[in-house]
Amino acid sequence: MCANLPFGNKNRVFAMSWVAVLASAALAGPPTHAQVSRTIDASAKMPSLRSGRCQALAPQGWSLTSNAEGSTADLRSPDGRMYAGWGVVAINPAMQAYYGNLYGPPATSLAFLAGAIIQQTFGDASGVRYTSQPVSIDGYFFQREFASARHQGTMYYRIYPMAGGSYVESAYFAISNAAQWRNVRAVVANVAASIRCSSRLRPSSSQSTGSGGGGGKRRAHDGADGLSNSSYNKELGTEYVHSPTTGENYLVNPATDYVNGPQGYGAYIRNGNDYIKLEPERSD
Repeated sequence: MCANLPFGNKNRVFAMSWVAVLASAALAGPPTHAQVSRTIDASAKMPSLRSGRCQALAPQGWSLTSNAEGSTADLRSPDGRMYAGWGVVAINPAMQAYYGNLYGPPATSLAFLAGAIIQQTFGDASGVRYTSQPVSIDGYFFQREFASARHQGTMYYRIYPMAGGSYVESAYFAISNAAQWRNVRAVVANVAASIRCSSRLRPSSSQSTGSGGGGGKRRAHDGADGLSNSSYNKELGTEYVHSPTTGENYLVNPATDYVNGPQGYGAYIRNGNDYIKLEPERSD
């Protein structure tokens, strides 16, 4: 019956046109890759640094040092204008009268530490003052801003009460000169928060090991692991992601760096003519 239809020749022409279309598509090669409106550049790359019992993520050229016990870690930028660090120490307030403000109540002790870091790192001996009230972060850490005559910084800390009025403080510090603080705060704070240490907290000779100082034994909270285990920093609006092929870590801002791409919504890096979607969290 089909042979008798008046448009049989038209079907034949239609079939021939499809052959031409398919042949043309074959000559054209595979379809072009979907374009990504924004990719992450090399400046967002955060190499992993190691020193003794500590590790951290920081931009290219930063250096990391730590003590033998892994109870302190210090990072500095290549130009010496930025500092990030962490430390844990057992405090017996009864020692304040003899050894100074390091052994005062937490707010006094932390301000003393911030001032000592600024003096030793930058040569600024003006002392520090708090410029904000403590802000709770997820009910676990507190964050507080501070400043000296020429430098500004932020600290993240947690206080662990112990018997007899003593306590342990675990604190992260991020500091730069005041002129550039607004522009670099997010990066320096993330470097500080990335620190991970497996520490052995050693009490001073004047402290009783029974007070909870640790006696050289590692305690669960002695290591820098509170902030660094979090992938997304709500306070700064930043997140660590990594390449699934190389394991390299990147620091991104989801609000601006996440886009729609060939593998869905997320952060992308360019790889030749292709794109690689970065995966959440740090790879180390």
